[in-house]
Amino acid sequence: MSALTEGPCRFLAPPVKGICKSRATTLRSMRTLTMIAAAAMSLSLLSAPAEAAPASPFSLPYQPGTTHLVTQGFGGSSHNSGPYTWHGVDFAMASGTPVLTTMPGTVHSSTLSQGWGHTIVIKHYGDVCSRYAHLSRRVHPPVGGQVGRGALIGYSGNTGNSTGPHLHFQIQKCSDNRTIYWNGFKEYPGLRADDNYIRGRRLTSQNRP
Repeated sequence: MSALTEGPCRFLAPPVKGICKSRATTLRSMRTLTMIAAAAMSLSLLSAPAEAAPASPFSLPYQPGTTHLVTQGFGGSSHNSGPYTWHGVDFAMASGTPVLTTMPGTVHSSTLSQGWGHTIVIKHYGDVCSRYAHLSRRVHPPVGGQVGRGALIGYSGNTGNSTGPHLHFQIQKCSDNRTIYWNGFKEYPGLRADDNYIRGRRLTSQNRP
């Protein structure tokens, strides 16, 4: 007998009844199984949870165990609409409330200006700094001095361009003072600092050295 090939079916001549049909059925079954496997893989990828955002290293900038109301988050008003204030958070707090460093670093600058009032900028790593503005008083090592997490650097107030006692806090570039997006606070993983997420929330600090 000679071997013949017809499409996907290989059989002997003269043909043996049923062999080609059974092989074609097997091929269709294999194709069906392959399609089912591909569909299952697609569904598993779609249903897989999104990768969690990295945890924030920044602690709330006030004493542990105390709670303050967030009055504004990222892009919350005209005051937070520019590149120098967009990624800022405002906390309502009485003048004279202790303000603490969000994480270890060095004192980058300490100034009094018409807009920021009494303000301190702490450099943490690379080009990343934190700003604490509208303070009533500044108390900290000289510029270049080191501070740990939870170190007292000043007291909240109402100085500069401010409509009431509060603390303005933001993460920014040290080099040009432009704010950068940061992933909220260490105490509240997953809570974004955008205004529509964080405004009106009362946040309790766990900021300890």
